[in-house]
Amino acid sequence: MKIHILKKINFFNIIKSYFCFKDKKINLINMCNNLVMKDLRVERILGRLYELEKLYNLLSKEELSKLNFYIDKKISRIFYYINGIYLDEKKRIR
Repeated sequence: MKIHILKKINFFNIIKSYFCFKDKKINLINMCNNLVMKDLRVERILGRLYELEKLYNLLSKEELSKLNFYIDKKISRIFYYINGIYLDEKKRIR
């Protein structure tokens, strides 16, 4: 169901994202691009692993849950835009 929405994003939508158009599909593309460019770079991942290795024994369970909340919040924003596009497509089909 949600994969259907991702299949609706085409090359034209990606090109529009470079020209600062604003709609839900473009926002989704920009958010995913920002996630990949900022949070999924190899250098950043290795740096995080290094920091986690150093701090693992010092962190309490409460602090680990705060870290998980931060990650879940970013992913939930992406799903918010996917759901919005899905509902728009569903309304358009009716």
